[in-house]
Amino acid sequence: MAPPGDVPSPVAGGTTAVAGRKPWSLGRKLGFGAMVAGSIAGLVWLTRAPHEDTAARRATPANGARVGEIGEGWTPVRPPPPSPPPPPPPPAQQAAARVPSDPFVPPPPAATAAAAGGVQRVRIDAFQAGSGGARGGAGANAPAEGGGAAAGAGSGDELDQRLTRGADQGTAVARLLPDRDRFITMGTPMGCLPEGPINTDTPGAFRCRVTQPVFSTSGNVVLLDPGTWMVGTIGESMRRGARRAFGVVRRIETPQGCIVALRAPLADNLGEAGLEGEVDRHFFERFRGLALMALLDAAGQAAALAAANALAGDRSRGGISFYQFQGMGRQLGQGFADDTHIPPTLRRNQALPILVMAMQDIDMRGCYRLRRTEAAR
Repeated sequence: MAPPGDVPSPVAGGTTAVAGRKPWSLGRKLGFGAMVAGSIAGLVWLTRAPHEDTAARRATPANGARVGEIGEGWTPVRPPPPSPPPPPPPPAQQAAARVPSDPFVPPPPAATAAAAGGVQRVRIDAFQAGSGGARGGAGANAPAEGGGAAAGAGSGDELDQRLTRGADQGTAVARLLPDRDRFITMGTPMGCLPEGPINTDTPGAFRCRVTQPVFSTSGNVVLLDPGTWMVGTIGESMRRGARRAFGVVRRIETPQGCIVALRAPLADNLGEAGLEGEVDRHFFERFRGLALMALLDAAGQAAALAAANALAGDRSRGGISFYQFQGMGRQLGQGFADDTHIPPTLRRNQALPILVMAMQDIDMRGCYRLRRTEAAR
């Protein structure tokens, strides 16, 4: 409360009961306007800064900083500029002057060349050419042409050796199939039913018939229709202890007359390599040979001992010795030695399904042409 005697002013606090709030001064209005303008400018800058930063990052290649780094946005790496052509080889006389006569003597140090009036680099090929055989030593470290397939042809695994294909194929290079709708790629299983029984006693041929359609690698086109014939061979006898036979399909003939020459191994219905069937170990034939060899050897030794004992008291008769009877028994036993090396025989009935595993890409573009058709609605 106001002290007694003091009357409150009607304009206290900048307001009056009649006119209301007192109007702002010019300076106060300018200050408020500057504050509002600054706030708006700050909001605009904050909203535009991320877009500008993103645009700047997109303008800079994401993978150009380090070799092999994967950035946020992929951009193709530009190929390096072409290397300048090699300088022409020095004249033969100049190269001969630089090369020492002894191939084991190193070239002169760089300090000598610098003292003569500047550093001079000696070409490696000129040094090898003059050292008499050094070029061949350097070529041993260079990669062989063709990916080293010739060098590793004899080091392949057993399957590759049987298919007469080397295992060392050099560096694997990625490539695109020209037409996935007309290719059967390596590893595609193709089922068929043999026309006749299979017996491994004697190497021979067999034929089987495809029962299910074989599709292209894209899965859109049937390339081998049911009724396609496959012809293969059982090329060798089984080894001792083996339970499966090895066979190869070498030819495919489609109902349309398309012929494919290939080398594809056989597998059973589950995809296990080789053919299973009834295996005959020829036990009795082999045992008979061993028994006859042992019997003849023992008979020869017994006859030799009997003859030696009978003639022991009469040395004048002579003419028959222990070694003659023993050698005769061994010669008779050799006739049965081959019976002990009879390989096992596998017999497989006809119409038992088998799988043919493609070991190479089959290109069917030479037999088929595709055209686009609209499905009926």
